[in-house]
Amino acid sequence: MKKVATLFVLLTLASFSARSTAQPIPDRIDAILARAAVATNIWSVFIQSADGTTTDYQRNPDTGLAPASNTKLYTSSAAWGLLGTNAAFETRVYRNGTLSGGVLTGDLNLVSEHDITWNTSVFSNPRAALDRIATQLKAQGLTSVTGNVQCYGACFYNLADTDPSNHDAAFQQPYNASAATNFVAALLAQGITVSGIPVGKTGFTVPGTLMYTHLSTDLTYNSLPLRMDVACTPMLKVSHNVMADALLRHISYKINGNDSFAAGAAQVLPWLKNVAGVSTNGIAMNDGSGLSHNNKFSGRQTVTLLRYMLGTFSSYASTLPIGCVDGTLGSRFCSTDGSGQVHAKTGSLSISIALSGYIDNKYDGRRYLFSFIANTNAIDQADTRQAIDDAVVLLGARGVALSPQLFYAANSGSNNTILLSWSNEKFIRTGYRVYTSADGVTFGAPINVAANVQTYADAGLAAGTKRFYRVSVVGTNGESPFSRVYGAQVGATPSKILIVDGYDRWQFQPSDNPKATNHSFSAIAGRSISGPAFDTANHMSVTNGTVPITNYQAVIWMLGEESTQDRTFDAIEQALVTSYLNSGGNLFVSGAEVGWDLDRTSGAATADRNFYHNQLRAVFSADDANTYAFVPLAAGIFTGNASGGFDNGTQGTYNVAYPDVLLATNGSAATILYSGGTGGAAAVQYDGSLGGGKVVNWGFPFETITSASVRDAYMSDVLKFFGLISPPNIASAKFNPVSNSISLSWSSSSGLKYRVQYKNSLTDVNWGQIGVDVVATNTVSSIVDNGISASPQKFYRVLMVN
Repeated sequence: MKKVATLFVLLTLASFSARSTAQPIPDRIDAILARAAVATNIWSVFIQSADGTTTDYQRNPDTGLAPASNTKLYTSSAAWGLLGTNAAFETRVYRNGTLSGGVLTGDLNLVSEHDITWNTSVFSNPRAALDRIATQLKAQGLTSVTGNVQCYGACFYNLADTDPSNHDAAFQQPYNASAATNFVAALLAQGITVSGIPVGKTGFTVPGTLMYTHLSTDLTYNSLPLRMDVACTPMLKVSHNVMADALLRHISYKINGNDSFAAGAAQVLPWLKNVAGVSTNGIAMNDGSGLSHNNKFSGRQTVTLLRYMLGTFSSYASTLPIGCVDGTLGSRFCSTDGSGQVHAKTGSLSISIALSGYIDNKYDGRRYLFSFIANTNAIDQADTRQAIDDAVVLLGARGVALSPQLFYAANSGSNNTILLSWSNEKFIRTGYRVYTSADGVTFGAPINVAANVQTYADAGLAAGTKRFYRVSVVGTNGESPFSRVYGAQVGATPSKILIVDGYDRWQFQPSDNPKATNHSFSAIAGRSISGPAFDTANHMSVTNGTVPITNYQAVIWMLGEESTQDRTFDAIEQALVTSYLNSGGNLFVSGAEVGWDLDRTSGAATADRNFYHNQLRAVFSADDANTYAFVPLAAGIFTGNASGGFDNGTQGTYNVAYPDVLLATNGSAATILYSGGTGGAAAVQYDGSLGGGKVVNWGFPFETITSASVRDAYMSDVLKFFGLISPPNIASAKFNPVSNSISLSWSSSSGLKYRVQYKNSLTDVNWGQIGVDVVATNTVSSIVDNGISASPQKFYRVLMVN
């Protein structure tokens, strides 16, 4: 029989990964990218956690593709890093002639060092800078120019953000001519006459005497001086090609006086490699805007750059378009979990669609960095954008996996082994790490498990050993967060007790769990089980049939603060529990929102109410007891136990903000009362007298009891009520001739009270008591009898008295 039971557990664990209910995100992204309209695209995709420890997805992550306007991420980043966020763009005005009585006899020459702000993406009037310069010249007394007005350097005036022209230095002269024409208009608007003509010149060497220097920071954008970081905001928000191309040239000009795309790229690539930590293998940068079809960047390179920029420059995030809010993402991600949460740079060419940035998950507060670059001839732009958006929004959904999810920690029934199984979330990994602990708090060194294995057998354990486990996934960049902590106890036969972890909401409670870590609350229950062997399973492993609760004599269903959005008991779970109780199984359920979820005055379904009333044997009375204290009822199963308290947020678990107040129904009776606050029943017990198994239903979470000894005592009473605590067995009685005493030890359950009695002769009528009652703190208790001198023999028995 033992072999059959052990084989059953092994087969069950081996089938976990195939029966998991939630499809991993990588599989869902693969399905999206396999859509007919985008299946022939060449993709470079990379998705990582913000800290880089977990790679959630990749496809050709190191393949360089034309990223379209994602190139602007590289241009702007290098400008910030090489020139500084406070850098200003300079424009100077020279007079090449004599100035007398307000009349300049000669030419008026303007030279701009690539000021990228002279357009309607920055100013409502693109002539704002030229008008200010003209105003300052008038203030100096200039009234007339007899010669020409000439623009040198790199003057880009009022070009559209989508301008597809070549903006390299060799093509500069016509742009300067246009700027000169508009500078003349600005002068005329100030009453300064011009006798000559506007002329576009090339180069930065300007004849004449300096009259005035204008800095971009003399003007503002969104009330901020137009320094480098501020100027890059409209450039990235609207994806302004001309601004980005001019900025790439500006980088090299300011560093070494060279003015070209090639010279700019020659400065960008070493900065990427040596400062930002981006591998430059395969990078090709032919412009600053991304108009070139021959640019090459990969998904991994882009994510690495984003991580550096977001971590180094606090204001960089504000430059990126925001889903359904502004810029080129203003009409995308609306009515999805990406609305207001996606911050990313778009890219679009006839051969390329790209999106790179980050998404903040509003449910658990975690951030994911991503880069999607797709290339093909005559790319389907609309469908490719939609595919990318659909993939990105998965990362912002409720319930994104933080780590492997434990399915089960199971006593194999062989008296020496515990079996562990976990999910394959398809993280990009080199392996897993399993951590073991005797108490669920302090863990030893990791045990490395191969990347293609999601099970572990902890063998060679002594009978009765408790072990607690957590698992992480390991990649080339580090280790994921830990899974939840599950425990089990070694037994000679399969366990009779199953702890069911039903508390999924914890990941989405930022006030109590600001770092969105996984919890160890099931381990608290496991620590309080004293004596019988137990297993732990995730509730989804119960609902999908992998872990049949019918194999257990008692089920401890832990729901924490699980509530309406995540459901305490869904329809499948209700059906399973109903069948289990009808067949004589015993259920201990605890949670602060179970009554609210299933039986609140407005909103609960009839089926939910019936389950709560008929199976959990309670009626929801109030949503908040307004207290953190409780007392046992004298007539209940916890009689004789100490009063206790549960966590208000300062005791290491979480704040139980709204403990349910219950009413007994359908044969149940109140067994714990709230102390203070509104009062009322904190728990009910049902003894099975009207049919079905026994039920203990608490309105607050068991794991939040602040005293370990109180937790142990109440858990032992529940298991005793269910018939799972065996009567004490005397393990040894040893005589000590030195002290003339006898030491007795017996099997016990932590938290329960035991009384040791004796007779000098079995014919004696009454039993005497040795010492005072002993409250057990472990699975073995002991006492010393020092009163043996008057009797040559004694007979002992041990009673469980509560």
